[in-house]
Amino acid sequence: MENIDLSLLISGSVALAAIISPIIVTLLNNWFLLRKYKLEVIEKRSYEKQQYINGIYDDYLNSLGTISTEAFNSFQGLEFLGKYKRPFYLLLNHVDEECMNLMLEMDKLIESGEWKKNNAKTLELIPLIKKSLLEQNN
Repeated sequence: MENIDLSLLISGSVALAAIISPIIVTLLNNWFLLRKYKLEVIEKRSYEKQQYINGIYDDYLNSLGTISTEAFNSFQGLEFLGKYKRPFYLLLNHVDEECMNLMLEMDKLIESGEWKKNNAKTLELIPLIKKSLLEQNN
């Protein structure tokens, strides 16, 4: 009789382990996969945000380059100022205070029509913006 009770106990324990083990493994796998997925989403959002900010930075530099060229006449200027303002305001949200003040100074020069004075400030501003964007990323 003891043999039968012992074999039933062993059989019951193995059966219970066979039922519970896959459940525990599945829950652990799902938990780790969910963690991995969340980290991937965070990384993807960070990458997309960086690409977006780089795009704004490129647009802003292109507009400054267009404004600084000799071929930039007053007719193009009025039409182009609308294209300049969009990346200007978008980039203004992503830079530190020092860059923001210099960008606002340059904007005043551009709006007043003094594009020639803009070149020296542009050369000063480009590394500051890049440094500010890199610091915000890290």
